[in-house]
Amino acid sequence: MNSMSVVVNSYAFTYIKIVFLKQLIMDDFTLQKLKQVKTIKQFIEFIRMYYPGLNYDAYTIEDIEVALNETYIKLIGKIISYTPVNMKRFLRNYLIKYEIRNIKKVILGTILEMNQEEKLSMVNQTAEEYLGNIGFIKGLTEIMSLDEIQLYMKDTKYSRAIREGLLYFRNNNEVFVLEAFLDQLYYEILKKEVRMLNKKEKKMISLYVKYTTEIYNLNTLYRGIINKIDRKL
Repeated sequence: MNSMSVVVNSYAFTYIKIVFLKQLIMDDFTLQKLKQVKTIKQFIEFIRMYYPGLNYDAYTIEDIEVALNETYIKLIGKIISYTPVNMKRFLRNYLIKYEIRNIKKVILGTILEMNQEEKLSMVNQTAEEYLGNIGFIKGLTEIMSLDEIQLYMKDTKYSRAIREGLLYFRNNNEVFVLEAFLDQLYYEILKKEVRMLNKKEKKMISLYVKYTTEIYNLNTLYRGIINKIDRKL
């Protein structure tokens, strides 16, 4: 049996499950109908069949975005549960972007002198559960100073990005560079994971990583221009 047949067989169950999950994706006809919706309540009612966890009370833009992300993360979590080891590791690292969002929110909350409960309310705990890091993020929300956050992160993959980002913030009162360093770390992790995939897995994933990285680079460049950030950073 050659290596290609082994890969196909290892993904057979995953393919079956994903075909089933495709029914949760809106087709073009449904999207056109959605454009005709006039009220937020109608919007929620319309998309609930695709996002079953969406609450009728989620009427603000922020609430809707949080609910949609929650459903999306759970979908990724389901796929993780029945994928082969390489793809399982890649998808877990894909979810790191939500952990990075959590870290950004907690640091910003600390800057704004929010208490632990307020910071925890902003965190997406579902992503942390899939990553096995719920204790880590809860511990971060308990910290009330930037110096302690930097110390807390010392032995993590985020250490350098946090250290250099906070240094820039202290000198310039600007969080953009901190956010950019954390985002850059995320895409470096994804690219590293792609190199560890086999040939067939790379074919499935590498184009996605390439395009998302390109979009990130463009976003960073224009935000840097707007914020007049030194390009050497």
